[in-house]
Amino acid sequence: FKCIGRGACGRVWTLVGTSVVYKSEENNAGRSVQDEFRVHMQVQSRILDSLDKVSRMPIRITSCYGIIETHDPWWKENQKRFPEYEITHPCRLIKTERIPPMPSEVRETLIEHYCPETLKSAVRANPQDQDCITRLYLGRRRKPSTRKLTLMPFTLRNYLLHVDRMEEMRLDIMGYSLALADALAQLHWCAEIDANGVEFVLVLMADYPQCSATSFKSELLGPHNIWLLDYESCKPLAMEEDGLDQAVDAFYRNDPYYPRP
Repeated sequence: FKCIGRGACGRVWTLVGTSVVYKSEENNAGRSVQDEFRVHMQVQSRILDSLDKVSRMPIRITSCYGIIETHDPWWKENQKRFPEYEITHPCRLIKTERIPPMPSEVRETLIEHYCPETLKSAVRANPQDQDCITRLYLGRRRKPSTRKLTLMPFTLRNYLLHVDRMEEMRLDIMGYSLALADALAQLHWCAEIDANGVEFVLVLMADYPQCSATSFKSELLGPHNIWLLDYESCKPLAMEEDGLDQAVDAFYRNDPYYPRP
């Protein structure tokens, strides 16, 4: 196994060559992968049940495969596959579909256009930067910095795609915004959750040609979709006035995925 990310509950692991990930619960007070599993299954079932009422899903919802408990026989077979000293004893895991990272040609374009010259070789050689996920920051533009570019950190893991970058890349900003609005409506009114902390990333359709989510096209990326992940901070949403206030609070508390006035 190798670590490809970190959440509020714990780290995210994948077995090289597979299309699944495991998020570990590592004694983070107040956060549980069991809660995330419950919400993920609720989103998966309720929104899929509404498919007969909508022509197309605006986004892709990753599949959730289950919970692995500390006493599960799975650990006897797999604990030795984790890096030594990283997972020292069995912990609860949630097993889900992996979001495919961006391919090498897209990573190279991002490095060539946006990485400081002095860092390009290091980024190309860093194995962590192969796990490139691009997050849609429709609600933020980059601020001009007075710091030297060579001092600015640059990583392709969890790459933040701000609105000004999307404009430079000629991506479909309005289409993305409409898809996220539609997705939020389904999360609120079909799944009945506040969508607090959910994240939206881009995935190329070449990895999933049969994906039923709304398709976007660009010269740089080609056909691609938006995928939804991370339910560990979501709470049930009351279908009354208090629920509206809760949904608004979650909207503004989240990372800037949503457009701002």
